Amino acid sequence: MYMLSGTVANYSVIGRDDTGILCVQPVLIIQNKYGSSMLNKWDGSLTIDEKNGTILASMVGAGIKDENNTFSGVLMGEVSQAFKDNHNGLGLYGFHQSDQSFGFNIDGRAFIGKAGHGRIWFDGNNGTITSGTYSDGVSDKYKIIGTDDIRPQQGMEIDLDGSDNISSSIKMFGPIGGFVIDTKGIMTDVYGNS
Repeated sequence: MYMLSGTVANYSVIGRDDTGILCVQPVLIIQNKYGSSMLNKWDGSLTIDEKNGTILASMVGAGIKDENNTFSGVLMGEVSQAFKDNHNGLGLYGFHQSDQSFGFNIDGRAFIGKAGHGRIWFDGNNGTITSGTYSDGVSDKYKIIGTDDIRPQQGMEIDLDGSDNISSSIKMFGPIGGFVIDTKGIMTDVYGNS
């Protein structure tokens, strides 16, 4: 049997009984993707169901604005580029005086700290913790925006799961050098010396 989430599908079960007679029994499968009928039919617009105590919206928030019109509080949902140094995406985000101060993305990544002020990234998919300025100096994912140049080695990464297929490690790079320590206790500097 085969099922598709959120769809209605017609399938057949085919079998033979002890006498060799072929049986065909149609099967109708209806499956709601979510347990909530309200969530299944939600179109993304503001929806309020007072009877069941449910509110659905693309973004909700709570906080305060000061006399300078700066926001401090929490937003949940699809966060737009309404704030400076904003990390966009779907998740739960905190703001302090309109600067993002934490974020939990629905893709399994999170951060704490303001951009440019010691932000720390947590990647639950790859088991890494990195400083906001981390770059291995090699990977394309560390390209300088708008160029083909890759940021130089800088910052720190702790690889908890060995997602680089070598082993768990700690990598630290600074302006005058750096090193990598693996789970065997072997320390290698940026020049390859152990």
